[in-house]
Amino acid sequence: MQTLRLGSSGPDVVAWQRIIGVPADGKFGPATQNGTINWQRQHKLAADGIVGPNTWAAAEGKKPPAKAQKTATIETDDWAFHVMQKAIGDKATAPEIQYALTVARGEGFYGKGWTGEGAGSNNWGAVQGTGPAGSFQHLDHHADGSPYHTAFKRYETPEQGAADMARILLKANVRGFVNAGKLKKAVYAQHSNGYYELAPEKYYDAVKRNYGVLTANLEWPKLLTRWFQPVVKLLGLVR
Repeated sequence: MQTLRLGSSGPDVVAWQRIIGVPADGKFGPATQNGTINWQRQHKLAADGIVGPNTWAAAEGKKPPAKAQKTATIETDDWAFHVMQKAIGDKATAPEIQYALTVARGEGFYGKGWTGEGAGSNNWGAVQGTGPAGSFQHLDHHADGSPYHTAFKRYETPEQGAADMARILLKANVRGFVNAGKLKKAVYAQHSNGYYELAPEKYYDAVKRNYGVLTANLEWPKLLTRWFQPVVKLLGLVR
């Protein structure tokens, strides 16, 4: 069975809807997501509204598969996908959520890569300023390689940091390129917004690597490459 989340469709969704007792229309919408969360709570699972290996195993009365138990990274990706989707709003497209998580994933690996004053800040990237929990000083570098110190946000929870990251990444000029499937142009537009100071061509290489990992981990269709876009539209994978 494939991993299911808001926006999924097909026979696996129908099977899941019958398990949780919601109308089996084959479309994983808000009602199915809420039903999934309630079912997961009843079965003492992580209530993230995503039907992954552990949830399928519980529904089938089996132990979680060994791969799912060992690969915490996949479950963290699923969690972050859900948090970012909620932050962006109901009108968010699948490519937008993919882009937000792809970029955030490379920034300190879910906000846990910070050391020194940034440790425990729940900052998912180079988010500068003062956050809900204050700020910390960090050494960063301009595009020419010259160093500078500035304040970076602290957040009270990982959810706050992930949600803020998603909203910052998807400003209007970035969203247009993301929804056209133009990953490189989205990265360069993000750079022009002043989000990060690194040379964009180097950052683009990192984003491509992150995207490759995520599409493999989460079985995503590749929505951020323009050549795939006509195919996924035909398959109904983009709203």
